[in-house]
Amino acid sequence: MAFLPGPSRWQDLVALPLDRVGFVQFAHAPEPVSPDVHHESMHRRVLPARGVLDLDRFCATLVAKGYDGVVSVEPLSEAWRTADLHEFAAATLASSRSVWESATTRFG
Repeated sequence: MAFLPGPSRWQDLVALPLDRVGFVQFAHAPEPVSPDVHHESMHRRVLPARGVLDLDRFCATLVAKGYDGVVSVEPLSEAWRTADLHEFAAATLASSRSVWESATTRFG
């Protein structure tokens, strides 16, 4: 199911049976600067909590359903591809944890 942006609607996520969720993948994005969706998605993604997509609502919806499985992060960007691996891992963990724990605190 593709979300943020994607063809799915919030009611689709709410209706999705929890046993159909294998894992969750975060991919946050800033405001687009071009109409080239491929370039935007492959080179301009940002860490969770640093974009304009409604990642809080996405997480809160999954937490409210009882999801407690794997959450991976896909910040595809030119900047992160050349960053120090340890810096990347620490920043990704901190930002992802912040978003997920915020949803868990409110809805878990």
